[in-house]
Amino acid sequence: MRHRWKMDGLYEEFDCLEKEIKRRSEGTRGRGVRYADTAKEHLFALTYRKYLGCVATKGTDWELWLAFGDYLDWGRRWNALKKRFGSVGIFGILPWSLILNAFVEKTLSQARLSQWADMVVECNLDVMKMAKHIELLFLACMEESEPPPEFAFLENLDGLP
Repeated sequence: MRHRWKMDGLYEEFDCLEKEIKRRSEGTRGRGVRYADTAKEHLFALTYRKYLGCVATKGTDWELWLAFGDYLDWGRRWNALKKRFGSVGIFGILPWSLILNAFVEKTLSQARLSQWADMVVECNLDVMKMAKHIELLFLACMEESEPPPEFAFLENLDGLP
């Protein structure tokens, strides 16, 4: 679950950065320069400076650059599922033992992922409600904080054998 949540978060950062670059660069972009490429390069440098303690660029570490591109693609897929189901809680509902991360990230194409998500909703109309209902509990687990008050009854072990 944490992997899915973190991949979605990485993509959210990328998407926000791309929109901000586009907003600030209105009409000043060079020919052939894509906002997504600029955002990816910037986020790549920031991310690896934070974790490696040095600046990495696509020129200095090509393998890391390619892996980062994969992470963004995977994040886009998890983000698409979150949007389709209306909640980050979907990451907690899809059992990782049956719906492997690789199934979403590598097996399905982007178009097939969308079709698969539509089929899941068609087969179980309550999945969107369930995802929304557990969202606060899911986020509490991801942030390693106390469960929300409405889930406190789950912690009460009094009277159990």
